Amino acid sequence: MFKEDYDSQLDRFKESFLIEAARCGRTEEVSSLIDLNANPNWSPSESEDTPLHAAIRNNHIDVATILIAHGSDVSRKTKGGNTSLHLASITGNEEMVALLLSANSSSSCLGDDNQASQVLTCVNDIGQTPFDLAFENGFFALGQTLQNLSNNTEERNSDLSDIVEDDDEIRNRFLAHSNNVETTNKGPIGDFIEHVDQSSLYCDEDILKAEAWYNQLQKKKHGHDEIIERLQEEITFLRQTETTYREAAKDAEEAILILEAKCKELEIEKNDFYKNIDQCLHQGSLSKMSIDELESIEEKLRVILDLVITAKTNKLSQQAENRSCVICQEEPKTVLLMPCRHLCVCNACSKNHHLQKCPLCRNEITERITVFS
Repeated sequence: MFKEDYDSQLDRFKESFLIEAARCGRTEEVSSLIDLNANPNWSPSESEDTPLHAAIRNNHIDVATILIAHGSDVSRKTKGGNTSLHLASITGNEEMVALLLSANSSSSCLGDDNQASQVLTCVNDIGQTPFDLAFENGFFALGQTLQNLSNNTEERNSDLSDIVEDDDEIRNRFLAHSNNVETTNKGPIGDFIEHVDQSSLYCDEDILKAEAWYNQLQKKKHGHDEIIERLQEEITFLRQTETTYREAAKDAEEAILILEAKCKELEIEKNDFYKNIDQCLHQGSLSKMSIDELESIEEKLRVILDLVITAKTNKLSQQAENRSCVICQEEPKTVLLMPCRHLCVCNACSKNHHLQKCPLCRNEITERITVFS
């Protein structure tokens, strides 16, 4: 392998470890891998989970916070066309939904006024929005809240003049929204709406919280060296495996050359032996040979004769077996089964009322025809 291959393999190890760490909720390991430049948006394929998807599926909000703070794409779709908000709605985790909405609001504050509406109304491959999935999985309060947020966002985007409305009007709209949904102000989603009201749609406070949480995890991290050691072990193993395969291939090539040479020697020896036997039988030279030469020829002929007898016996046994009924193994096959046309049973076995299917292909028997050889 070249150095580039090892570097690429090392990156894949880091990113696959990152997905596994996110799935298991190992925050310190996630922080260490990101510090080693693991890509937080990597996945084995476009339709498979990123580290953020893995964290959301398993309700690891601390891990999700770290990944979002380091650039994980909350709008990235996974299998079935589901975004991060779709997955959080399936699990009913209100804290996770609030985190994702905050991340989206932060992005919206930077200039994309339609992004919040797009995230809330985005549909998966079968046309379901996040609030559809919340309703489907029994999280009715969460689904109602997301639906109302989507409606309010669409109303705001429909009229560009709404963008410049004053803080009091924004506050009144969100307070009215929170009063319309029962239990909305109880739990993380209610906290998110209250936060939006207090910050007038700006989420700088959430960004600061995420950064503070990340810095705190960075101070506690201790798995950096362990991860590097694991990666080095994997590289060492790959190099040893490559060396082993190369040595095995070299040994195999040498063995092939030795066998080919041996086969040539045996072929020459066989031809010489047959030539000598032919001369002895046709030229009457046996009488001129010594006792030792005659005994040598006799021994070789005995070996050849034994091989011939064994081969002949096997052939006869195989022929007898091929002619014998596959059921009783004694009588010859004399009955042709239809419609599969297998000649495989004797006359006696064909009359057994339990025989309704061909013993060979298991097709239903519709007719039995006796044949004579």
